[in-house]
Amino acid sequence: MVSSTLKTDNSHLADKIELRVQSLPAGKRKIRVLDAFAGSNTIWNAVRDRSPRVIFDVVSIEKEPGKGGIHLQGDNRKFLPTLDLKKFDIIDLDGQGIPLFQVDTVLSSGFGGILHITFTQSILGNVNTQLLRLVGITDRMIRKAKAIFARKQWEYFKGYLGSMGVRRIQYLEFGRKRFIVINLAKP
Repeated sequence: MVSSTLKTDNSHLADKIELRVQSLPAGKRKIRVLDAFAGSNTIWNAVRDRSPRVIFDVVSIEKEPGKGGIHLQGDNRKFLPTLDLKKFDIIDLDGQGIPLFQVDTVLSSGFGGILHITFTQSILGNVNTQLLRLVGITDRMIRKAKAIFARKQWEYFKGYLGSMGVRRIQYLEFGRKRFIVINLAKP
């Protein structure tokens, strides 16, 4: 018997694939993708299968050795600041937790394409203290009442995105998990 609370790299896989297919830039025949949490490339291989008229150039980053088709092996926090992110049409940050460093790197780079983010809010345990600090919560406040702030991480994250100039997001919500699509293309 498989528990419905089992953590997997690709929970809600069909929804993730559909979001990516729906967010493909209209009319583009060749699309450059940076998949910063590539795993075994399951998601983008499925998007490729669903979009036969599009040529995908996918640059994959994966920390864990032994996963298939990886272009760059290692911690994406080391690679992202060294890449010219403006060369990509889509950047995919489908990891666990809140990939705040990665999101901040992308938003600060001048990237002007589609950004996918998987946001998983912790309840009490692994609160993203960097996010709390960015929205003005002090270390003293965090030490005294960390659990209070844990409940509002999603609101804090949306506030952070707004402070970085993001005016509109789309997302699917499944409990504490949100699959976010942000179009950063200039109108």
